[in-house]
Amino acid sequence: MKMQNAKCKVQNKNTQYAGIGLWVMPYCLLLIIFLTGCLSAGLREEASIHYRLGVSHLNDGNLPVALKELTSAVEKNPSDPSYHNALGLAYLYRGLDHEAIKHFNEAIKLDAKFSEAHTNLGAVYLRQKKWDDAISEFQASVANIFYTTPEIAYNNIGWAYYQKGENEKAIDNFKKAITANSKYSLAYNTMGLAYAKMNKDREAADAFNNAVRYSPDYADAHYNLGEVLIRLNDKKRAVESFQKVIKLLPDTEIARSAQEKVNLLK
Repeated sequence: MKMQNAKCKVQNKNTQYAGIGLWVMPYCLLLIIFLTGCLSAGLREEASIHYRLGVSHLNDGNLPVALKELTSAVEKNPSDPSYHNALGLAYLYRGLDHEAIKHFNEAIKLDAKFSEAHTNLGAVYLRQKKWDDAISEFQASVANIFYTTPEIAYNNIGWAYYQKGENEKAIDNFKKAITANSKYSLAYNTMGLAYAKMNKDREAADAFNNAVRYSPDYADAHYNLGEVLIRLNDKKRAVESFQKVIKLLPDTEIARSAQEKVNLLK
């Protein structure tokens, strides 16, 4: 968390002091600085309390209360990039992209190497289908060698390239994501989609298999695996994959689609 110390500037127009004034003024100055420092510390603590409450409500999905608490945190301490990032996330989850972008940018302005803020800003651009802007933000994220989850940014770069139809670049970044985290199922699934788009069905099947190996409850990956297994003429395993989707997500659109596939294959 990045804090900025409050600066106290006292300006005195008098250039000369007479008698006792020379002794009184320094004590007054110390008192002013002391009181200002106490106020700043108090505000920072209040802001921290609002921030922690806001993050807790954000994690619980209580967006209105999260927005209220995080807004209070930012108002009381606007110089902390973490507060702007969290508030941006709350706006992002609420679907208010303009406000989310504003606070992510403010977080980055306060800390240019704040990888999480770059990643979150990139996520907004992904949603808006601004692929090149998204790629730029994710690349800024991974440029920071201290970023603890680069697999997220690399996978998102890959997804942006996939949406642009640049599948080779997409796969290259999915592989970087997997290098950063060998059990990152999302990257295996998206890489499988890119291989399938290139009609490299065997490679796609391998990628989807890895996705469900590391995340057995990953319904989308099971469905994608089933689709590619049909193309590989492995109907038995395709049916098994679709049946897993139905079991994992009953009474959903993807489950109904999987059931239709099973009916056609039997």
